[in-house]
Amino acid sequence: MFTITTSSNLSRWKAFAVVAHHGSIARAAEVLELDSSIVSRQINSLETDCGMRLFMRHGRGMNLTESGAAVLEEVKKLLSHAEVFEKFLQDQLDDPAGRISIGALESMAPMVIRSVLPALRSQFPRVAFTLLEGPSAQMEDWLHKGKIDLGILYRYGHTLRPEETPLARLDTYLIGAPGDPVTREPEIEVSALRGIRLVLPIKPNGLIDVINQLEFEQLVSITERIHTNSLAAMKALVVEQGFHTLLPIHAIRAELKRGELQGALVKEERLKRVVTLSPSKSKGSGRILRVATAAIHKLAAEMAELPTR
Repeated sequence: MFTITTSSNLSRWKAFAVVAHHGSIARAAEVLELDSSIVSRQINSLETDCGMRLFMRHGRGMNLTESGAAVLEEVKKLLSHAEVFEKFLQDQLDDPAGRISIGALESMAPMVIRSVLPALRSQFPRVAFTLLEGPSAQMEDWLHKGKIDLGILYRYGHTLRPEETPLARLDTYLIGAPGDPVTREPEIEVSALRGIRLVLPIKPNGLIDVINQLEFEQLVSITERIHTNSLAAMKALVVEQGFHTLLPIHAIRAELKRGELQGALVKEERLKRVVTLSPSKSKGSGRILRVATAAIHKLAAEMAELPTR
């Protein structure tokens, strides 16, 4: 007997769609941030209530049955309409009470707190704000899983994706300890990177790809590499161990003022980084996202205009 109703089972339909996408209960549970047993019960109860088998189980995971594939197409429409309706209801409120999650690189996170959060708080005091900090590759994963609504990332060269919006183009600086002869001048040629020890982010990272290409062209030669995604560790290795690193000016502005680091602009177009804004399929209010997006655009413009010395 068919006993299912759409209004009370959106969470189960979402679980069904995520399992269908990943072909695995365990992977879907990770994305949904639920226990695997809960997701398994949701799928089993759906099949019982629908009176049909939606998945074929096998050792490598789960595949949709013919009926399940047909159901999935309608479920996608249902979830899309539900999301649009939820945003519509939020937009009708004078004071929306939704939530928004933003992902940012470690060097940008303090600026997001200072600029984007106040803009949101001033218009939407009841909005729950979450800031996640991590490298670009991590944010791509968060965007894919829907853990963040917006991600602020770096791109190099022509690697922007269709859904991304370029916000600013930033110079890259070679960072050294105070008194370092390589970074003494305001600007240097890329050939100055020959014979240096360099701290780089962890792979995958666009900056590493550029450095590898420059090495292949014999324009630079790195004698030793250390990889870390910790900005603090990068700076410590520069000051304490005599390494160099490559950063945008906003990441070391405070240290430059205090004389704790020094930096020289590297005159190489391929090392310029593009700040991009990447959206996820958010469930937040459209108004909230628009305000956050406008604040991030303003922040990126301010980053591009930072003085270099």
